[in-house]
Amino acid sequence: MFKKDRVTEVLFIAAATALMGQVYVHPFNSSFRISLGIVAMTLLILKFEKVPINTTGVLSGISIFGFRVFLEYLSKAGDIIPIMNKHIPAAIFYMIVAMMYSQLKIRSYQDYPVQLVFMVSISDIMANLMEVVIRQEFDATSADVILLGLFLAGLIRALLILVLYSGLRFYSVLLLREEQNEKYKELLIMSAKMKAEIFFLNKSMGDIESAMNRSYSIYKELKNEDTQVDQSYVTRLRSRLLNLSKDIHEIKKDSQRVISGMESLLPEYRNKENMMIGEILEIIQENTRRYVQVLNKDIEIVLDIGNDSMISDYHSLISVLNNLINNAIESISATGFIHIAERIENDHMIFEITDNGTGIKPKDLQAIFKPGFSTKFDKKSGQMSTGIGLTHVKELVESYYEGQITVESELGKGTVFNVNLPMRAFEKNLHKGETN
Repeated sequence: MFKKDRVTEVLFIAAATALMGQVYVHPFNSSFRISLGIVAMTLLILKFEKVPINTTGVLSGISIFGFRVFLEYLSKAGDIIPIMNKHIPAAIFYMIVAMMYSQLKIRSYQDYPVQLVFMVSISDIMANLMEVVIRQEFDATSADVILLGLFLAGLIRALLILVLYSGLRFYSVLLLREEQNEKYKELLIMSAKMKAEIFFLNKSMGDIESAMNRSYSIYKELKNEDTQVDQSYVTRLRSRLLNLSKDIHEIKKDSQRVISGMESLLPEYRNKENMMIGEILEIIQENTRRYVQVLNKDIEIVLDIGNDSMISDYHSLISVLNNLINNAIESISATGFIHIAERIENDHMIFEITDNGTGIKPKDLQAIFKPGFSTKFDKKSGQMSTGIGLTHVKELVESYYEGQITVESELGKGTVFNVNLPMRAFEKNLHKGETN
């Protein structure tokens, strides 16, 4: 039993064959015609590799027959029987071609152009020869003329099929490559975000460990201290602190499991340990453009790559730049620009992210990197932003890369973030990769 998509493909081939069958010539000044219908049927049989060839040939023949009879009857009217008799040989032609394709296993020659042309030509010539015999064309036209015409028609149509099919395959490869590139870029952005989260999970584990130690030390002090405090209160306090330590310890274990799970998702990207700065920025630029389109904003994203260097450990850098760019997008109400510049000075890689958004108030400049500080809110929900984006950026720049980040802004004109990162932060793994 055919699947629904197979039935659809067979019907599509039959319809396309009938339509292209109307592009034809009469080589022998008779009812015999040579059309592009067989070109369409062959191309689509090669394209849809799961459709049954014989069934497709039968339905294509029937569609050719029915379509031609219908059109001729509309144009001439009269008795329909002679019209049907005239076009039955054409239906037989397509059925014979399909039968020969099936016997010759035509799809097995897709990667062998010469053999494909030969097999298609032979099938075309033999089926046409059968149609010519049925139509009794040899009674009116020289056999030499007919055989030469059939040979040339078969060869030309086979070559046309080869050219079109090669172009179709090449176009499919381009589409597949483009799709793979899009998926890689999306996965790279996701990988960068996950890397940043792992960094902060590791940091939070240290904070949790410290809090756990402090709470447990208080518990021990209360347990050993000989004071006049009400004993029942001390007992309850001890119990609460001990439970707090247990809870924090559980959080630590959960964080460890989360980190292990997230890291297990990333090995497939480690095979590309190093990337060019230009490639990274182009990926970010394209990703940002899509995000801007979703927001219905008209923002020009401009890149200025001063030194296109190869770097490693770039996931956190992508997270830093993404956060700063998203901050710039939020500051632009509808139309504007974001300029991303990169250069190397004194063994430091410097990034400048400039926008012409609303700018930052002078009194807020010293507070924008503090946890929880934000001047943005969701217009739909009325809730303030969490304000953790720039805090994470500062933490990554200063703690992870041991670099510096500064900001300059003028209210109503725009903002410039300057990120200064030492090259040694990127070169450690790069050199390691070069020596392997």
